[in-house]
Amino acid sequence: YRTLIALRQRHPALRQGETFKMKSVNRAVLPYLRAADDELLLIVNNLRDEATNDYGLTLETGPLTPGQRYQIQPVWGDGPFAEVTADAKGGFKSYQPTAAIGPGQTLIVALQPIP
Repeated sequence: YRTLIALRQRHPALRQGETFKMKSVNRAVLPYLRAADDELLLIVNNLRDEATNDYGLTLETGPLTPGQRYQIQPVWGDGPFAEVTADAKGGFKSYQPTAAIGPGQTLIVALQPIP
């Protein structure tokens, strides 16, 4: 649990800021976006005891800059990770940061604008 406390201390978006609800095509996957200051964190939880590779994520409206490409940096979990481009509403559709999420896995990644 000390690792998780340290993680929370290092990332303002985990302590404060706004939570943006998201949807997944897989009902066993719980995703949400946390935004605080200049930090955007995507949290994806696989609630099943089996891996899934079909979990496209949708953020209808959000804090992302429309048209901006974002690179993905790992905070908790392993990649490789696919970049994402924000749509006109500051969100995205059918995005999967990784090919699969393991059983019971939680993935936390930072979205960083690509200059």
